Amino acid sequence: MSLRHAPQQSDGIYAQATGRLILGAVGHGVTLNGEPARATTTDDIRGALVLASRSETRRGEWERFFSTPISVRNMGSVAYKLALVAAGFADATWTLVPKNEWDVAAARVHRDRTGNRTA
Repeated sequence: MSLRHAPQQSDGIYAQATGRLILGAVGHGVTLNGEPARATTTDDIRGALVLASRSETRRGEWERFFSTPISVRNMGSVAYKLALVAAGFADATWTLVPKNEWDVAAARVHRDRTGNRTA
């Protein structure tokens, strides 16, 4: 579930299965279940934890990454993966196929609130 309050001011993702509520707000950064959180400071891809799409992995599209120095964990929901990166649970996520704008809109606000990098 994605939560929004006031245009471009705050944003959040709640994952009922894990009980994680990740919120981002202008001037307040990111919180995880009410506690401050932040993205990792990893600047070396070696050993980085990258969150991959479950469906892309199932189709074999991530095979080429399994022999690289990164650690890959597959899961669903691109918005949740991006929120996990914002909260420091992983170092990066990317997709190998186009996504819908609604899949990444909330996460983009999160990125803007935290100053995380995207490409």
